[in-house]
Amino acid sequence: MFRFTIRELVLLTLVVAMGVGWWMYRQRLDAALVDSRHGQAVAERHLDEYRRAYIELHRAVERDGFTITSSNGRIAIVDAK
Repeated sequence: MFRFTIRELVLLTLVVAMGVGWWMYRQRLDAALVDSRHGQAVAERHLDEYRRAYIELHRAVERDGFTITSSNGRIAIVDAK
């Protein structure tokens, strides 16, 4: 039968605790990375939708005979006729 001193048991407990702590840290870090990549993909999808909607709106405005102008941070739809 093995005989261990208290010093060896404390050292073993310390090594196991450090390993478990490191493993938990890595799991949280990996989960955060997955969440951030998912959030970025969602944001890019929304940006593409807004771009398409802007292009459609711009084409519809011009098709109806108006123009879009901007000055000093203000946007105006002006009758081109």
